[in-house]
Amino acid sequence: MLGVFRPVLLLPNGIADRLTPSQLDAVLAHEMCHVRRRDNLTAAIHMVVEAVFWFYPLVWWIRARLVEERERACDETVLQSGRDAEAYAEGILSVCKSYVESPVQCVSGISGADLKKRIVWIMAEDAVACGLDLYKKILLSTVAMLALALPIAFGFLRIPEVLAEPQASVSRTADWQPVAGGHLEFEVASVRASEPGSSHGGNMSMNAGDYLAPTGGLFTANFPLVVYIAFAYKLSLDHEQEKLLLDSLPKWAATQMFAVHARASSSNPTKDQYRLMMQSLLADRFKLASHIEQRKIPVFALAFVNPGTLAARGVSPDA
Repeated sequence: MLGVFRPVLLLPNGIADRLTPSQLDAVLAHEMCHVRRRDNLTAAIHMVVEAVFWFYPLVWWIRARLVEERERACDETVLQSGRDAEAYAEGILSVCKSYVESPVQCVSGISGADLKKRIVWIMAEDAVACGLDLYKKILLSTVAMLALALPIAFGFLRIPEVLAEPQASVSRTADWQPVAGGHLEFEVASVRASEPGSSHGGNMSMNAGDYLAPTGGLFTANFPLVVYIAFAYKLSLDHEQEKLLLDSLPKWAATQMFAVHARASSSNPTKDQYRLMMQSLLADRFKLASHIEQRKIPVFALAFVNPGTLAARGVSPDA
């Protein structure tokens, strides 16, 4: 069955020659049940839910249960109509043996769900539909509401944690060096000037973030000196910070590329530990000396001029 608002029943060419009249009648009754239940519309709606809540495992589990239950409901309807169970089961098997079904989303078919389980259920003597009493309807409604409400509630619970991350990151930036282990050095390292025009890159991201894919204790990179310094001291290198750093370095530090190949004594150091090793390497090979100082620089701040109206103005930190 293809389509959502005006579903069309597609029959494979020659199916009437492969099925007996009673088998074909049962198969058609199954498909017409899909049409009356608007199962393709239900599947399309769930696809939208999957796209929005793709991170929620329960949503993907529900999809498999929807396919199983919609086939079970149609099977129950066919059997309740008085059609022969054996002819119906043989018709399903004949369709599956004679035709290959394409795995298309939002399309209902006679061969959906667990085929073996369905055939066993159809041929069972006690294969009767069990209706939904009031208790089951309440339980089903509660489960449906929880499936939608839980991911939304989880998002709201995460809001205070997300809002607190900037303050927490400032604290981590101030004390990351002693936490990472203080003074560390590479076990062995090679530094050489790169050829002009060589491409930059390495086996890890040189930004101020903490994510690090496993490297096996190896460090390889090809960057200008200023990038290594920013990496070693966990600088974000925004416009103002980069300008201050470049003013204190020779001009070639931003243009001359250096290839670094090094190995750590540990096979799984953290990114902050790599930073500490880079600090030692810079001090040893480039005679880099560093100190921390505080400067007041202009910033942009957002302030309420009128209730509900934001305006930007240039202020100094001590304003």
